[in-house]
Amino acid sequence: MGEAFQFGNYLYQVHDISYRESISTGWFDTERPLGVFLVVDITVYNRSGKTQNVSSTLFKLKDNNGNEYKTTHSNFKAYELSPEMEVTGQVVFDVHFGRNYTLLLAEDDDLHFNERKYARVNLGAATADDGMPMNED
Repeated sequence: MGEAFQFGNYLYQVHDISYRESISTGWFDTERPLGVFLVVDITVYNRSGKTQNVSSTLFKLKDNNGNEYKTTHSNFKAYELSPEMEVTGQVVFDVHFGRNYTLLLAEDDDLHFNERKYARVNLGAATADDGMPMNED
């Protein structure tokens, strides 16, 4: 983590991951997950020569059991990102505690999901050291 890499129209950099028992969804509102929230801090840089769409559809998560997860929350809300510009934000997934996760990053924001190519970033598994109680599946 922390190292930037190019894939498709984008340069991605995962800064940090954390596990949370709740997240703020407004001034006084919090939301609790069914499992645990996995929060990924990430920067997306448009390395193409034209404006690209950046949204939460760029991100998926896969666990070591082969299950795929879509984002639960994100502050990547369909930006039109100009060439050589970047946006930093968080993507959030409601996941099972203790499994290993791989973040899937799309090469573009083309919505042909079955034909998309993805880069993979291994995020590892949450442990008791991450400040979360260990739960059995």
